[in-house]
Amino acid sequence: NLQHIVSGLDELKEVKKKLSKEELKEFSEDLVTFAWWGHDSIYYPGHLENGIPYVVKDNEEKSAMLACRVAKEIGMSNEFIVDLENLILLTKHDKEPQNINGKIIVDVDLTILGQPQKIFDMYEDAIRREYSWVPEEIFKKERAKILQSFLDRKNIYYTDHFRNKYEEQARKNLEYSIFKLGL
Repeated sequence: NLQHIVSGLDELKEVKKKLSKEELKEFSEDLVTFAWWGHDSIYYPGHLENGIPYVVKDNEEKSAMLACRVAKEIGMSNEFIVDLENLILLTKHDKEPQNINGKIIVDVDLTILGQPQKIFDMYEDAIRREYSWVPEEIFKKERAKILQSFLDRKNIYYTDHFRNKYEEQARKNLEYSIFKLGL
């Protein structure tokens, strides 16, 4: 929801102050902020199709297309548009970001994992409501796989700032959530 965007914007302001001189040279605040605003602009979790859960897996692609169309309409450069698309697609969390802009947007997107347990639990409850149409056993199995994929990483967060701020709590939250799922 909009709170995700607002809290992410706050995180972007904070992380900019913590970047090294070298990272600041590479960091594109306008690009990352534009990508952040657009990264979840299209979001549809899915539906039941003949009693079988159909989870939508192209929300990031659709969000990237919309953001790039807007960027083109307001006259942004082709390089900006290509970079914008790449940043938004990184929020699928299926590949490792290769530059500071990518690392930051991915880390900001995952800050919810490292929030105090009460806030994280409310987030997990909201996820279950979003996917209420998925049968309980399937939801538990698939949610546990997603959460475990973050735990299996050497580090959940790619930047020192977010790793220092959230890593420990994120691991506790993920472990606890998987435990609560009963798997």
